[in-house]
Parts: sequence; C-alpha cells; structure tokens
Amino acid sequence: MEPSLQQLRLLLAISEHKGLVRAARRMRLSQSAASHALAALEMNVGIALVTRNRGTLQLTETGTRLLPHVRQISTSINAIRAEISGVCGLQTGSLRLASVPSLASAILPQLISEFNLRFPGIEISMFEGADPEVVEWVRTHVADVGYATLPVPDVVDAQELSHDEWVALVPASFRQHRTVTLKFLSQQRFFMPGTGGEPHIQELFRGANLRLEVPIKIREVSTIHAMIAQRLGVSILPSLAVQKFHGVRAVPLSPRQPRCFGQLLPRDAPPSPALTAWAAIVDKAFKIQRKPTA
Repeated sequence: MEPSLQQLRLLLAISEHKGLVRAARRMRLSQSAASHALAALEMNVGIALVTRNRGTLQLTETGTRLLPHVRQISTSINAIRAEISGVCGLQTGSLRLASVPSLASAILPQLISEFNLRFPGIEISMFEGADPEVVEWVRTHVADVGYATLPVPDVVDAQELSHDEWVALVPASFRQHRTVTLKFLSQQRFFMPGTGGEPHIQELFRGANLRLEVPIKIREVSTIHAMIAQRLGVSILPSLAVQKFHGVRAVPLSPRQPRCFGQLLPRDAPPSPALTAWAAIVDKAFKIQRKPTA
C-alpha cells in the first residue's frame, strides 16, 4: 500500500518537532491517531523511520534519507493547490502562516479576519513557535509566510513591518521603578521566555556588557506572569506579549530598547495567488509601499 499524504506530512512534522504530541497538534490529529498513522507508515515501507531517545523522536537513517523526498512531495502538492486556487479565482485554496506567539496574538487575528471576509474559500492554518522554528518553517515551505522578531538568519527574505519595545516585567510591589535598567534585571532571578526571544534578550545584555547568571527558561508567557506575581523573579518580554495580570507591572527599560518584527518569505518559490492576496492586506495594514517591478 502506498503511503498517504497525511502519513508523509506527519513524518515531516515529527522531524521538525522531535515529538509526537506537538507533531500531532500541528497536523490537527489526536495523539492516538498520529501514533496509528506513524505505525501504518512504517508498516507500509517495511522499515523503522523513527527512534525514541529520552522522550523525543529522532528520524532513523532511512527516515532522514526520505525526508527531502517527502518535503518535495509536500511542496508539489501545495503548488498544485495554488494553481487550482489561481484558476478558481481564489474561491478555493490554502494559506499557511507561521508566527511567534506575541505576533500571532497581537497582529494576525485582525489580518486573518479581513482575509476571511474577502476570501472565505481559502483555508488558513497557523503554526506557532519560536523565532528559529518560524524561520525554518518558511525556509522549508512548511509555511507560506512567517512573522518573527528581526533580524533573522539570512536564509529567507525578511521585510520589516513595524516595531514595539522590550519591557521589563517586575512584581507590582516594585512601585518605585518607573524604568528599569538591564543591570538591575541581571542581579535578579531572571525568567527567560522560551518562546524564541532568548537570542534577542541575551543580545540586549551582551550589548550592555552584562551577563545573566543561569536564567530559568519558561515557555509559557502566562507562567512567567504568575511567577513574577508571586515575587519570584523578573523577566523581559516584547510589549505586544505582555498580558494584564494581577501583581505584575510592565516597566520600560532604561535606555529604551525597540524590537523590530517583520514578515518572512521563502526565497526559492513564487508566491501563490492566496499569498499574493494576503500580502496585499498586510501591506495595507502596515502602510507598506512596494516598488513596481520592471
């Protein structure tokens, strides 16, 4: 029996997420359904494609060799769907977005709402992850377009959209602080957001010739807020990611530190009709004037 497209895309998701739970979530499958799909795929090909190691899934040598072919199949299927979408005048098709959490919650909902009103037949899916994950998803065509903190590695095309600023999260009892220095934060127990901002935050401290002593990494922003509300430490977040939380204050840094964010596009593929329509909505929202092509 030939492997199904769903099974192949599950293998792709496992290679990116190193685990079945997140891969299943990406595929919108239950963990049980994903486990059965993986077992069926390995039965179809007659050889193990993944191995378990300390709670993570790693591709075997065979799985790694198959991965470029699986990725090519996925890209080709997406291209076929894009062509059909173009012929049908954007009545059908798909658009895959990838974003860091702060932008996924702050800027994308309004854009998605407008896009859905204008193109209700286009199915939108969104992957949420850290900056490096977003870059990789765009580079490998898992996502059509991504949104992340800039700068990013020079493997995708990045366009600045706007900026917010990095702010300090401190307990509400720190009322004497109207601004906070990086030096002060470096002397506190520091909670490092595990949502992808770590390289940028570390760079802020390096730029000030400061070093964080073994920060505690926490992935969920809501958990960081809860910890700070109990006066257990401090953190830094983009202002767009700050939540209203009793017992926590967001305080500007001194000196203030802007955060640029932008749109990421793959370099080696022309935009689909759906992506072109989406980009026009983004350009309008951020008042971007594109130069006409010759």
